Amino acid sequence: AEENKDVVQVELFQSIVGSLMYLALRTRPDILVAVVILARFSQSPTTYCHRAAKRILRYLRGFMDLALVYKKGSMKFETFVDSDYAADTHTRKSTSGWVIKFGDAVVAWNSKRQKAVALSTCEAEYHALTEASKDILHFNRILEELDIEVDRKCSKLRSDNISAINWATGERAPKKRAKHIHTKVHFVRDLVANEEIDISYVPSEENTADVLTKPLGSIKHDLMKKKLSLHTLAEEEC
Repeated sequence: AEENKDVVQVELFQSIVGSLMYLALRTRPDILVAVVILARFSQSPTTYCHRAAKRILRYLRGFMDLALVYKKGSMKFETFVDSDYAADTHTRKSTSGWVIKFGDAVVAWNSKRQKAVALSTCEAEYHALTEASKDILHFNRILEELDIEVDRKCSKLRSDNISAINWATGERAPKKRAKHIHTKVHFVRDLVANEEIDISYVPSEENTADVLTKPLGSIKHDLMKKKLSLHTLAEEEC
C-alpha cells in the first residue's frame, strides 16, 4: 500500500509539473525557471518538491488575470540573453535564458540547463548567446517566408557579459583553454560580421532574461514581469 501511495504521488507531481510547463512555455514566462527546476525532480520528487509545486499554483491563483499584452510597435527584434553559472548544485551545469521581443511584445522565451559544464561565466554566457542566435535566425526565416521585410541589422542581441560580447565581436579571442567552444564563437562571430545580429551590452539589472536563469526576489520579479510584457487586465483598462 505504501508503494502504491508513492507511485500515485509521483504521477500526481509529474502531472502538475507537465501542466505548469505547458503554461510556462505558452503564456507565463514568469514561472518558467521555477518549473524547469521542479522538472529535474520528476522521477523522484520529495515532499519539498510537492510544496514548491503547490506554491507555484498559489502564485498563479493570485495572478490569474496576468497576461501577455501585444501592442502595435516597431518591426524590430530585440533579444536579451543571460546565464547563471554552475547553477545546478548536483551537476554544476549552468542555466541559459533568453527573451525575444518583436517591437514591444515578447514573442519567444526559454530557460534550459546547458548540456556541458562551463568552465567560466564567460563560457556559460557564450553558450546562451549561441542558442539565442539560433532562435533569431529562425524568426528571421519565418518573416522571409511571410514576405515581411525586416532589416536584419535591427536584430539586437543584449548581454550583460562584456567578455562574451568581445568574443562575439572579435575584439578579443578565446584563450587556449577555451578552444573547445571555438566553433560556437565563430558561429556567433559570423552572424555579427554578416550584420545578421547586432550585439551590445545591457546592465544586469535591466536584463530581462535574468528572470529565466534563477529565482529572483519579489521586487525584482515584479519588475521583470512588466519587462516580459505581462500585465493585469486592470492595468490595461486604465
